[in-house]
Amino acid sequence: MIIKRLLFVGLIVVFSVVDLSSQTTFEGDSAYTPYRQSRWLAGITGGILSSSSDQQQGENVFTNRYNFDINISYFIKNRFLAGLEFNIFRSAIRELIERESETLTVGPLGRFYLSPKGDGSVFFEAGVRHGRYWEKTTFTQQPGNKKYFQFLSGKEIGAILGIGYSHTLVDKIAFEMGMDYYFASQKGTIENTLEGTLQTADNQRIQFEFAIGFVIFLR
Repeated sequence: MIIKRLLFVGLIVVFSVVDLSSQTTFEGDSAYTPYRQSRWLAGITGGILSSSSDQQQGENVFTNRYNFDINISYFIKNRFLAGLEFNIFRSAIRELIERESETLTVGPLGRFYLSPKGDGSVFFEAGVRHGRYWEKTTFTQQPGNKKYFQFLSGKEIGAILGIGYSHTLVDKIAFEMGMDYYFASQKGTIENTLEGTLQTADNQRIQFEFAIGFVIFLR
């Protein structure tokens, strides 16, 4: 229920950005601001985390995560950006239980830049994502080290709220960093090869995403 409400809020924010941009003008905006009307923006941002640690029991724990966002957007007004964002998230954890998961989503994104200055600006963004997810969990049964698996797959829909900073290197290239809060509802099936069962799954996913990258202004 909470996910549905937050998703509704995310949609309202996206449409509000579009509606507000059509009614708002800023006298202080310069014609030379990189965030000017009628420009296209394309970019890729992401983050990678890899770690390995030895536990007291002699076990080695390996964790690997990466998250990439690819977006194409259009400035419908000075400092108001609307577009589409494609997200790839992958996670792998290897210890006694090995778990690998991957999520592919796409959805609309709205963004507002606070400053009209040419050197950079803080921005706020909100969006909605929809896609699919997969997860594979490997269990080792003793004795004999026999492995069995659990497969989880289905659809995901969620909303994202974020804040970041864009630093303009030249008029057509900017460096960005930001933090996003993502919350999603997942619905699918769970297949257990040991028990031979197939069940429905209804999960929630909440995560914080920190990403850095570059964007290009196409006009």
